[in-house]
Amino acid sequence: MMESADTQFETERRRLVVEVGSETIPTAFCAKRGIKENEYYVSVNTLHKGEKFNAAKSEAEKYRGERNFSSILADAGSMPFADGTVDELIFNNVFGSFYKNADVLAAFLREASRVLVEGGEIHITEMNTPNFIPDEWFIGGRPDRKSDIKVEANPDYFQQFGLRAKKLSTDENDIKEYRNPFPEYNGFYPIAFTLTLEKTGVP
Repeated sequence: MMESADTQFETERRRLVVEVGSETIPTAFCAKRGIKENEYYVSVNTLHKGEKFNAAKSEAEKYRGERNFSSILADAGSMPFADGTVDELIFNNVFGSFYKNADVLAAFLREASRVLVEGGEIHITEMNTPNFIPDEWFIGGRPDRKSDIKVEANPDYFQQFGLRAKKLSTDENDIKEYRNPFPEYNGFYPIAFTLTLEKTGVP
């Protein structure tokens, strides 16, 4: 696991929303989403090494002590949250970045299911690296915004992690809801998609 900032979250009576895979996204992300009084946001920087790791570490320090928001360094396969404590998980271009190791992708989903509350949701958006997502995630082909072929999320694959696929979409508005909110990333690959999963607790 990466070095982690002190993570003491005052989450009583508040929803805990965790965004995974940031670099310097939190301010823009939360400004777009809107900090709500009943929610506490945490950004988990999991992808960075070298100079980017140092930038992420600096960001984590910057947000230490914020009332409704924290940025930490952690491994998405071993997050510093107790079982069943996270209400919502948001992954931006994370899974496609680890495509060379199927075990890592599975570990991310297994860990996400562990920390989620029953009925909690995972929102996965792949805009930059969607072509690297394993075929076993889908039925009927692969998501393609320019195709009329109906593609669905594979329920059997996600069920092994205690997750249910609620929605697979290639609609640009759906993708924008959870993607990186910076204007320089406004372009979309034809096979970009967003996938919502729900924790059922029944593997």
